[in-house]
Amino acid sequence: MYRKITGAFFLVLLACSCKTSDLYFSHPYETITTLPGPEDMVLDTIGAEKQIIIACASRRKNENFVAGIQTYNIVVGSTISDLPIKGLPDSIRFNPHGIDLGIYRGKKILWVINHEDDKKRQSILRFNIEPDRLVYDTLFLSENIISPNDICDGGNGSFYFTNDAGSRNSGLAVLLKMKTGSIVYYNGKGNYQVFNKKFAYPNGIIKFKDQLFFSTSRQNKIFSIQLHADGSMINDSVSLITKGTSWDNFSVNGNHLICTSHSKPIKFLRHRNHEKNESPFQVYSINPITKTKGIVYHTDGESISAGSTAIYYKGDLYICQVFDPYILKVNLHHY
Repeated sequence: MYRKITGAFFLVLLACSCKTSDLYFSHPYETITTLPGPEDMVLDTIGAEKQIIIACASRRKNENFVAGIQTYNIVVGSTISDLPIKGLPDSIRFNPHGIDLGIYRGKKILWVINHEDDKKRQSILRFNIEPDRLVYDTLFLSENIISPNDICDGGNGSFYFTNDAGSRNSGLAVLLKMKTGSIVYYNGKGNYQVFNKKFAYPNGIIKFKDQLFFSTSRQNKIFSIQLHADGSMINDSVSLITKGTSWDNFSVNGNHLICTSHSKPIKFLRHRNHEKNESPFQVYSINPITKTKGIVYHTDGESISAGSTAIYYKGDLYICQVFDPYILKVNLHHY
């Protein structure tokens, strides 16, 4: 898993059981302009690279649709760069959602959840990452890829992903918190395994050590699943890690998980309609062993709204969001 990062900063936070405080508003920050809808991102420190890879796609109905993969150099601190895509067939409309990094056959790869709602097709794409570009490799289609949301690498060409509902754009399932979503494993050899229990809007997913962790936005819980040595999921091994409100995507910091939480779901829906409607969220650090958590960052939506993924790297917290065209860099060096 290549979202792994280090730092002792979060060990202090986990000792704190306090709720939102003005403390979390005091950190200096800067905005970094991107394409609209930088919903997911991943830290790439494989080899000589020191960058964040960001998946962007317009998500408001009144926007002209644009989509792409962009990068941010975290050493130079340069502006955002586009990552051109080579070889993508004209038959595929690129509309990325969740992403993750991996190594396959000695090459660095990027997994991408891809939505083609106009074609009623959901898929997973694999790209080879080359200097300054992505090269299209494989399209994964399956009856098990129903309403994919997030993906994580499983090694050797395998991956895990969440289906947030039992059908695409199921408003009723979201409204009624119906447990129709699923967790799916692809073993890299043509076979899919669907976990034997359904969940209410599974969202972010990440493999960490010998477990699979996933969040649920409508069940308001984070769960773990034990894995066999071959990567397959152990049935009936689900465990509750923590509760919260409308959990989203993960990254890893040392031995802790980082996860965002949309603390006001109604305001999130209003923000989807218009950028002026601010949507508060929190970033948590979670100890998966002790099942304790602490707040890393909180905003009422003024600095950034609807934050979806947070990555901590050498004193800075990077946060992307679902709709608006920028990511946030928060300076935590002097905490």
